[in-house]
Amino acid sequence: MDEARRFLRYVIPSLSFAVQTILLLFVLIPPWVQKQIAVLISNKGIGIALAALLGSGGVGFVFSLFHHEFHWRGPNWQWLAGQNHIDLIERLRDRKLLCLLDAQNGNALALDSKPDRFEAWAIFNSLWHERLETNNKIKSADPRADSLANSVHSIGTARVASFFAVILAFGITCHVSEYSSECWDIVHFISAIVIAVVLLYLHQSGYRRTGLVAQRVVEQVLTDALADEASSGPVQTYVVLKQRTTANRIGPGEEKETG
Repeated sequence: MDEARRFLRYVIPSLSFAVQTILLLFVLIPPWVQKQIAVLISNKGIGIALAALLGSGGVGFVFSLFHHEFHWRGPNWQWLAGQNHIDLIERLRDRKLLCLLDAQNGNALALDSKPDRFEAWAIFNSLWHERLETNNKIKSADPRADSLANSVHSIGTARVASFFAVILAFGITCHVSEYSSECWDIVHFISAIVIAVVLLYLHQSGYRRTGLVAQRVVEQVLTDALADEASSGPVQTYVVLKQRTTANRIGPGEEKETG
């Protein structure tokens, strides 16, 4: 992994986590934060160690694990979910640009044998990378697609980092301070909640928007590439689908219309 890729995917989320945690703590308990900063400045060894840990991307890598888990196992709400190529695969099949073949027996799968999200992702990536060196459209678009993929991963991981920053900041506040009914303390607490909600919303919105842009770019390029290839018949690819059934298998070469 080159340095730019590592920086985007792991280092930026780590630094974002630190900045957001400090920001929220500064709003919640300013005197305590100022005291801790003074301690770090006076003890350079601790500050250097913390900076090295965040700069190494180790913390960001842990956040990326949570990001991947949430991406594949989290709720599939439209406003929350990441990239999804199911509709692309179905459009390609409907337009007779793509034919899915059962990897076990070579028979074409009927149109009602649909891939799930993970299977659609695998099919898309296989089709893309099989043509990376032989198709000029995909080859030309790949650097931009890779850059967008890094941005999506970076913002998605930063979204997780933002969530943990909120938890850590409020957790530290509960640990080092006591309940207060003073007006300014209440204002600080409400302000911190508002800032936390805004930060989480901005991360989610950015992740969703960047993911849609990246998805539309690569899907348009792949559709154009397969349209060029499918002049003599749909492009065939062998797949394994969990939802395939014996009743839905038909002979090779053509996909059966259903409905």
